[in-house]
This record gives sequence, C-alpha cells and structure tokens, in this order.
Amino acid sequence: MDLPSSAPPRLDQLLDVVTDGVLALDVQGRLTYINTSAEHILTRPRHELLGHCLWTVLPELKQTELGRACQRALAEGIPETVEEYLEALGAWLEVRVFPTREGLLVLLRDVTPLKQVETEYARLHALVMCAPAVAFVTRGPQHIFELSNPRHRQLHGGRQMLGRPAREALSELEGQSLLEVLDRVYVTGSPFVLEQVSLWVEGPNGQREEHLFHLTCQPLRNAVGRVDGVAAFAFEISAQVRARWMAEQARDRAEEANRTKDEFLATVAHELRTPLTTILGWTSILRSNMISPEKQAHALETVERSARVQAQLVDDLLDLSRLVAGKMRLEMQLVSLAPVVEAALDAVRPVAEARDIRIEPQLEPVLDPVRGDRRRLQQVAWSLLSLAIKFTPEGGQVTVRLRREEAHVVLEVVGAEGCAPQKHGSQGLGLSIVRYLVELHGGTVQADGKGHGARLTVRLPSDGT
Repeated sequence: MDLPSSAPPRLDQLLDVVTDGVLALDVQGRLTYINTSAEHILTRPRHELLGHCLWTVLPELKQTELGRACQRALAEGIPETVEEYLEALGAWLEVRVFPTREGLLVLLRDVTPLKQVETEYARLHALVMCAPAVAFVTRGPQHIFELSNPRHRQLHGGRQMLGRPAREALSELEGQSLLEVLDRVYVTGSPFVLEQVSLWVEGPNGQREEHLFHLTCQPLRNAVGRVDGVAAFAFEISAQVRARWMAEQARDRAEEANRTKDEFLATVAHELRTPLTTILGWTSILRSNMISPEKQAHALETVERSARVQAQLVDDLLDLSRLVAGKMRLEMQLVSLAPVVEAALDAVRPVAEARDIRIEPQLEPVLDPVRGDRRRLQQVAWSLLSLAIKFTPEGGQVTVRLRREEAHVVLEVVGAEGCAPQKHGSQGLGLSIVRYLVELHGGTVQADGKGHGARLTVRLPSDGT
C-alpha cells in the first residue's frame, strides 16, 4: 500500500473526503502527506505538520501505542493495529500502520463515539446486573431480551429469556400491563412510570402468583437517536403494600373497638340511669309526705320494681364481663328447646299481661335437640322475649316461633311492626349477652325490621344423634 509523497490530484481529492485520517511518513518520521480528517484528529493544521517529524511536533505521541506500533512496523516490516485513548488528542483512536517503500502509511479512525456507547452499555449492564430490583433490557419492536438480571430470572423461576421475544418467553404476561407499557415506550420514545402495578407471574412450580411493583421503563436510543430498545426497572412493593393494608386493618379494628366501647358505655349509662331516675323521683315524692296511702303503695311498688331492674342490669354486666373474659362455664348437654322456650314464656307472661300484650307461641312439638347449657339457653329465650315486650306498645302482640330449618333449630321473636327502638343502643345489654351466649353455642343472632329490632332470630345447630 505505497502512497507517493505527492499524490495525483484525483487520488488526493478522494483521500481528502474520507472520514479516516490518512498520514504518510518517511523512515525518519517526517510527514509527507496528511488529509483533512487527519488534521482534525491531530488538532494541527497541515502546514505545521508537512515536512516535520511527527514525534517532534507531537512528542507526547511517541511513547504511546501509536508511536510504538510505528516503530515496530518500520523495524519488522509488518502491519500493526492498535486501539487506545490518546489524552493529548482527547480521543479514542483505532490506528492501522502499514510499511511502505518510503516509510509508513498510517490510518487513524476516531472511535470515541463508539467507545462512549460501549462505556454506556457497560455501565448499563453493570447497573442492571447489580440493581436491587427486577431489571431487564429489550431490543426491537418484539422486545427481545438482551439483558436480564438475577432478580428478574428468579422472579420467573430461573427461565432462560435472553434472545427471546418477551411475549414468547413470558407468555403469561399477555394481556397484562407490562407488555403494553413496553410497546408504548418503544413507539412513543417517552419514559413511563407505573405505581403499584399488579403482575401475575409463573413461578418454578408452575403456579401463578401476584406481585406488586413500582415500574419504570426508559427508552434506549441508537447512534442516530432512534429508539431501539427499552430498559425496565421494577421495585417489588408487595410486602410494603401488604404491611400497609394490615396496618390499616388494625387501625380500623382499633377504631371500631373504640366506637364499640363508647357505645357500650353509653348503653350502660342509659340502662342504669332509667331505673335510678325512677327511684330518685319516687323517693323524693315519698319524703314529702304529700301523697295518699294508696299512692304510697304504688310508689313503693315502683321503687322496688326499678331496684329489681337495676339489680338485673348489674347481673347482666357481670355476665357480660365473664363472657368477654372467657370465664363463663357452660354445662353442655342435649337440650330440647321447646320446654326451654315455654319456661321463658311463663316467666315473662305476667309482664306482658300487665301491659295488655298478647303472646302468640308457634312452637313445633318435635324438634332435634341442641347441644348446650339449659340455663343459659333459657336466659337467651327470656332476654329475647323481654326485649320484644319492652318495645311493643300496650295492646300489641309478640309472636314466638320455634321451628326446624335444615340443620338448625330456629327461635324467632317478632314484635309489632314498628315496635323496635329507634335510638342506637336502646336494646340494652340483653342483646349483647344474647349474642355472646349464642355464639358460644355455635349459633348466630340476627336483628331485622324497622329499627333493627322488630324481628330477632336465633339459629342454633341441631344435634340429630
């Protein structure tokens, strides 16, 4: 590849337009030819270089790989190729040296942009592989996996994804948001961020599991600025979201417990205040000595009745305390509910008659027994009947039904339509105790109708053995 020291005009024009730098040196290292690209690479004008020794004009190049390659090519007569970063020129050069009869032909190619791309790629590769997140890089419109870090492979059960399109390698993601996001970023060239995106992925055991991620997708551009890939980083937030959800649930439960406590205290205060007010009122009247003997008897009867109500409330509070603490003991046995309900009816009938309230029992005679504590079940029946009578207007009716319903025995107490209390908590402690006792027997309590009290239904599992 001999190049004459004075190239023909036609050849000189051709060499002057090539992008590679072209130098011709004689055996003493003097420059006999230099094209325009070489001027730019060496950052010196042509008139400062021609006829001068390259190592004299640019002495910092002599001890570089370029300088040593030129020395070896002259001494051994064989071509040399080297690549290095020349700090004096501020560029990465690929240098090819060819021996000639006159000296050397040196071709210089500035590969700085390529090196920058390689550096960026190496940096990206290191970032992806070491990222504390799921990370991958795809290329082309089919999103062929070029990089996949360990966390990404682990998420998908260690599957091999490199060189495969995303829709083929991860078919279970079809129809999910990730593939649509990759398409969008590739087409628009704009980054995209999704917070708390849900992805169902297939693990090594073949089961699909839901994971929550904070997803960021960035477009990757080639040397001419066109999007040719996508880099994705997904930080898993499943544990944080679940922890936040559990904390919210715990907070809601705590708030509900506080509301329940406040309502309970309000109920207790209301229930205790009512008979106490009656007692205080009639006591004040009795002390005035301004009422007839007949009214005195009525007053004393009312005070006694109110005191008994208050005593019952105290008993209810003690029962409720034992139930909540889990200290109430049940003597479990097979119990026929019909006699239990009839005994409760006998207990409340005088109160109902005093208020001209008619009780209509509809009890099926033959029912499977239930397993429970006879005394506590009678307390349940008595409490339901007492509530119904309490909130039924004078002259009204209370219906009591006992029937079989599939594998349950159902006790239903229905007061007059609209008889139920309208104020929250006015059903008192009785219904709270009923709920606890019924649940201890494996049953349920339901309140329906206007004011949530017109119909009270207890379901207990039957024991058909």
